[in-house]
Amino acid sequence: MMHLKKLLLLLCVLSVKGVFGVDGDEVKSVSVMEGDSVTLYTDITEIQTDQQILWMFGPKNISIAQIYKEKDVCNPCGSFKNRLKLDSQNGSLTITNINITDSGLYQLQIINSIGSSYKTFNVTVYGSQETSSRYIWIAAVVAVILFLVAVAVAATVKYCKRNQQTSQDIQEAEAIQINNINNHTKPDSEVTELPVSNGVNHPV
Repeated sequence: MMHLKKLLLLLCVLSVKGVFGVDGDEVKSVSVMEGDSVTLYTDITEIQTDQQILWMFGPKNISIAQIYKEKDVCNPCGSFKNRLKLDSQNGSLTITNINITDSGLYQLQIINSIGSSYKTFNVTVYGSQETSSRYIWIAAVVAVILFLVAVAVAATVKYCKRNQQTSQDIQEAEAIQINNINNHTKPDSEVTELPVSNGVNHPV
């Protein structure tokens, strides 16, 4: 019975980790096309005077926007410049003209006199049709170049092998020709020694 309770507790912990973030804040997935705008909602109807809204981005939780005491301040970093808008009534954050580098985790921290609550958005930005077409065109060009290189290498290897084979054939033909010449050459005739005349005439 005790082991069953432990197993059920473990399953509950695993299921909670699948829905909530590491710090216990809920993670909401948001998908958007490149070039569009996306709004991350705080689910607050109206910001109270004692509430502070803080938006952070990335693994280092860099502050990019906040509302405190009815004053909204945007601190865009990097490519966020002039593309962040804060709703002064509920603190929701809008990112305009979003691009692929804006993908990542956005954390919302709501601070009040009681404590803090968190909410995390996992934003995924997909490439537009134009960007996808550009990547496809680049991939096609690269594929053609690789194909041409492969063909050139194969032709070079074939040409070298053919030249090597031709050279070997020529050498073999020359060797056969020399061998044939040697086989058909007659040996030197023996020289017949003639008798040396001593000046005496022999009678006929």
